[in-house]
Amino acid sequence: MVEQSTVPPWAVPARHAIDDTRIAARLAQAHEVGMALDLAGTFERADEAIAAAGTVGARAADTLAWLAGVVRTPPLPIPLRTADGRIPTVDERYQQLLDDVTAKRGAPLSMPEDLQRLRRQALREVQDAQRRAAALDSVTQPR
Repeated sequence: MVEQSTVPPWAVPARHAIDDTRIAARLAQAHEVGMALDLAGTFERADEAIAAAGTVGARAADTLAWLAGVVRTPPLPIPLRTADGRIPTVDERYQQLLDDVTAKRGAPLSMPEDLQRLRRQALREVQDAQRRAAALDSVTQPR
């Protein structure tokens, strides 16, 4: 079983996202990402981590920026999850996508083909999240 990482108090992503990233880094042999996750625990504040990002490699710098909330995209692909760590249902993801589009446009989608496209996108994203989670779980489950 992979132990949970230490999460610095200033880290913005949820613990499950940090733990998923640590496991994904091991699977991908992305040593810079794993090193940055370990390094992050040595900083008391996010600004210290950001300052250190200039002294490490690009992937490690990206990881520290993600942890500090400077960027939203994790340094490696990880499963899409809800705030409580679950993979969202297709309906939940569809509603999130619909809310995002509505907020950006200032009006809801009304064309049936646009709604169907969004529903297909939600299905693809949830299936992708399930595949990624299964790959990570295969590493963390006792044999």
